[in-house]
Amino acid sequence: MDIDTSIVRCPVWLFAARGLRFVAAHQDSTEDIRRQTVPLDAAVNMVMDSRVTHAPSCVLLLKARIRETLGSHDERPTAAQSR
Repeated sequence: MDIDTSIVRCPVWLFAARGLRFVAAHQDSTEDIRRQTVPLDAAVNMVMDSRVTHAPSCVLLLKARIRETLGSHDERPTAAQSR
């Protein structure tokens, strides 16, 4: 996904995973990162009512919802094929 093609080319790679487990965080002293576990339905609602506005995160969450609703597609086009 390119989030701003009018100024610079800035591709963003999106990844989603299932079945992960959380482990202790090792943050730098300047970091203030808090883990938040949210069901997919709630996360999609957060996108739709603008509580999540980071464009790549929005795309990933909405694509996850579509994949869950429609099922997985093994024959998805590659980035080069979809251009």
